[in-house]
Amino acid sequence: MEIDDMVREDEEQVLFEIPDKTRVVACRVTYEFPVFNPRHTHFDVTVYISLRIRKYRNRYLVAKKKTARREFTAPLGSIVKITYTTGSNKHVYYRYLQYFIVDNAEEKEYEVDVEGREEEKGKIKVKNLVPLSLDDFDKSEIEAEVMNTYNARLSEYDPAAELYHFWIKKRVADTIIQANSITTHDMDIEEQMKKLDELVKQKEQELQTLKEQLQQLQLKQQLEQMKKQLV
Repeated sequence: MEIDDMVREDEEQVLFEIPDKTRVVACRVTYEFPVFNPRHTHFDVTVYISLRIRKYRNRYLVAKKKTARREFTAPLGSIVKITYTTGSNKHVYYRYLQYFIVDNAEEKEYEVDVEGREEEKGKIKVKNLVPLSLDDFDKSEIEAEVMNTYNARLSEYDPAAELYHFWIKKRVADTIIQANSITTHDMDIEEQMKKLDELVKQKEQELQTLKEQLQQLQLKQQLEQMKKQLV
């Protein structure tokens, strides 16, 4: 049994969740990074869609996530963590880590710094992904805030502090979700107007048919009256 199966729904508190997981976009990632040993080189993509407090033996701030490949679909407003490492079977010599938010964005290439024993540059090209900054990120401050507000600890298996920083403190997804909601609403109105136009045209055709039938009936009645007068 997985640990998630041992947690009752009433023992969790959702802090953030993508409101409409059906509004997804196709994302793509390509990169050029230094390689020390191909056998010990790893590239990982993780998509995060919610942040919540869950009770196990203690209360923890955890994330709902899924792993992805270089091409994947993800809901608008979700956060993607990309990590790259290369080295030996004992040591990591070069590392790259970056968070992105999923948004409608054209493909763009970035030149980035790659952490390692020597100063190296790399390139990463992404589509529908916008890089996020951790310049003002303070993990100890978030750790204290989560404990004081929710009496919960940070998960050791998720970047809970970073996600809290992006979604809760910086609210990076709010504008994206709102814009998408407005677009969807506009599309709904346009679709309704289209259906209304089609209905009006249908009724106009039915009315025209009825008028023609009435004209034929009147003509028939007039002919019958003329016949009677002749007799």
